Amino acid sequence: LDETDTRPMVGSPEYGELGVLSRRELEGLYLLAKGYDAPEIGKRLFRSTHTINDHIKAIHQKLDIDSRAAVVKLAVAKGLLGFDQDEWQKIAAQQKPARD
Repeated sequence: LDETDTRPMVGSPEYGELGVLSRRELEGLYLLAKGYDAPEIGKRLFRSTHTINDHIKAIHQKLDIDSRAAVVKLAVAKGLLGFDQDEWQKIAAQQKPARD
């Protein structure tokens, strides 16, 4: 994973429930699905581990899913890991900004 591989955005209707997540939450979910833990995600996104854990909690609440494994499974099922960097950039403007 290179340093630029941290900016997923979901703007397509087929990604449904992931559209409720903020940009920062999607970035965290993407990296979580890629196998990174909260401290590693924080380093990549220049945020504290505490902030990343808050984003992960918000993801669970917004998606009404209790486990990280189930959240990651949903992200994979929705194709979150299948986008390339150009695709993320094309739809980034459609996503609501993070409030952090």
